[in-house]
Amino acid sequence: MASFTSNGLKIAFNAVGYGDPVLLLHGFAANRGQAWRASGWFDLLDKAGIDYAAMDHRGHGESDKPHEVDAYAIDLMLSDIINFLDYLKAKQAVIVAHSMGAMLTMRLLTDYPDRFKSAVLCGVGARMLEKRDDRKTMAEGLTSADPKSVKDEHALSFRAFAESTGSDMQALAACIRARREPIDEQALSKIAVPVMVITGSDDDLSGKPEPLAALIPGAKAVTVEGASHHTIMGDPDFKQEVVKFLGLRVKPTAFLDDDEEDRWKR
Repeated sequence: MASFTSNGLKIAFNAVGYGDPVLLLHGFAANRGQAWRASGWFDLLDKAGIDYAAMDHRGHGESDKPHEVDAYAIDLMLSDIINFLDYLKAKQAVIVAHSMGAMLTMRLLTDYPDRFKSAVLCGVGARMLEKRDDRKTMAEGLTSADPKSVKDEHALSFRAFAESTGSDMQALAACIRARREPIDEQALSKIAVPVMVITGSDDDLSGKPEPLAALIPGAKAVTVEGASHHTIMGDPDFKQEVVKFLGLRVKPTAFLDDDEEDRWKR
């Protein structure tokens, strides 16, 4: 396992190539293997000869997992990502990010505008603009001794997902309890790189992509029919949309089964 040190923590990663990469950022309770290898993205980019890099956020996957809430301050999590690019000696990256990774990316694009060429924000949408605070409910759902006592549908969903990825529940609870500022709509209006906001039609956690995309100059909004919050990364239509948006030179055979290749001939 490859790793680097960021702010005193070990951060696990995969990286292929020596140029500015496609940076893959996973969501909450996921990890780089589950989000990007298992969904076929590593294989897709390997076959296409495209440089890429993926890291496990602190508290996730094979990275260190502190249980203190302060360890998951937004500035520290953003710093981990910038430190990763610095470690790779990457000047600029393209980002493909899901859910929590996409939330972090919106801050990256506003706080570090010179480090990124373009971004795909997946698994975020209108619900991220709502003024709600379900951190306590989510944390309690993750750490409850009796899963049957978890009544909140979204908390129960993430509890089941976290269990499926073998996550450290205490670390995730600390991560979700960390304070997050509301989306800064004024800051989003200053983003100057191409952005696509993309969600699944069955993604009740994110909501529709259009309201969020409307806040980012020139951003494209896309809905993938039949995809949910947790399945979208492996969806062939999602891959097609991302590859087209980023202008990646990828042949259909790089990641589609033979019977799906006709999707690329439309």
